[in-house]
Amino acid sequence: MSVESERQLASTAPVASLRHPLPPEVTESDVRQQLERIRASQPFRSSRRCVVFLDFVVQAALSGRLESLKERTIGIEVFGRDPNYDTNQDPVVRGTASEVRKRLAQYYQIAGHERELRVELPAGSYLPDFHTVVHTAEVVEAQVRPPNYPQKLTPLLIAAVIAAVLASVVTFLVSTRASRHPQTAVDQLWAPILQSSGPVLLCVGQPKVYNLLGSLEAEMAKRMPGLGHVLSPAESNEKLTVRVGQFAPNWDRYLALGDAVCLSDIAALLAQRSHIYHIRGGGSTSFADLRENPSVLIGAFTNDWTLRLTGQLRFTFDLDPDQNTHYVHDRLNPSNRAWQLTGIWPEWRMPVDYAIVSRVRDGTTGKMVVTAAGITQYGTAAAGEFLSNPEYLSELLRKAPPDWQHKNIQVVLATKVIDGTAGPPRVLAAHFW
Repeated sequence: MSVESERQLASTAPVASLRHPLPPEVTESDVRQQLERIRASQPFRSSRRCVVFLDFVVQAALSGRLESLKERTIGIEVFGRDPNYDTNQDPVVRGTASEVRKRLAQYYQIAGHERELRVELPAGSYLPDFHTVVHTAEVVEAQVRPPNYPQKLTPLLIAAVIAAVLASVVTFLVSTRASRHPQTAVDQLWAPILQSSGPVLLCVGQPKVYNLLGSLEAEMAKRMPGLGHVLSPAESNEKLTVRVGQFAPNWDRYLALGDAVCLSDIAALLAQRSHIYHIRGGGSTSFADLRENPSVLIGAFTNDWTLRLTGQLRFTFDLDPDQNTHYVHDRLNPSNRAWQLTGIWPEWRMPVDYAIVSRVRDGTTGKMVVTAAGITQYGTAAAGEFLSNPEYLSELLRKAPPDWQHKNIQVVLATKVIDGTAGPPRVLAAHFW
């Protein structure tokens, strides 16, 4: 047979052998009907991402497209990622697969679903498995002749039995207590986030930075003094003619150092507790993303989502038009200006920055939202330290109401700023509701 004939034969050969084999008692129709039941169930109705993922992998398995059940391929075809995206930096496929496994387990725990066809996603694989559940008939207990126990227990045997019983009781009490009472104040505050089954979205703000193009960059370098030097009145009044086209917006490339420090603190906290998280810039985060899972919003004026989702809470950020400076606004005391930046012009050397930390169930997204936001980057860095340090949280929670774990929380913080570094956070006010 010629090489060309072999190629033609290969091109016309059936691909049925590539299909995922089904058990003899299961048909493709059975699988598709079960998929529809799962898609319409309560565990999956609330997550479009999980529905789309499950539908893709099941249809790929049934149609024999097993080569598409790879992380990068799923990320491109299901979640619209760029073909060259970094799967380590954006583990959307792994996170969604983990969430689908948990929701499938929830589905089959609902009464009435125990005998249905099983659709499972084995750990470490994106190839679904389909099988029926074998239910054995009830077996009538046979009469068994009781064994010949000794009529008397020796003291050693009695002691061993008592020790075993006591060990079991102590183990049960310790495990129960540990499960009911988190070990630290950090665990208690983050419990609603950590108990969620899906990954946490870390949405970090990105400042709107402009690059100077052409001769403008060189001209500005000549006219502007170095860091720490102030323009003289004559220098500051010099006029410079520029065109709009000499500015190039870069709104998705940079992070403020304080925001990055806060992001690092919270990511480390979640990693220590083995909780999956995703990191997104504020500009690339959609409302649909915030509706999928709990989120942490980092930054205030660099993160539009923080301002939008917390704008109706008691403590918010506002601008004093008379002083042209930002401050923390208290809706219950609107005339208060104690939490306002000072000394920001012209060098932004404020002695104190302020931040707002919130943990609320957001009425817009329906998910738990944590915010760590300062007026400037220094306050945001202090907010991240506050949220991840049990020492600071313990001081706050000692003054909290008894049932604070089930309440929404807002905290106003202050931090001293020395030589461009934020100091320890200090609690100014707290609100529980």
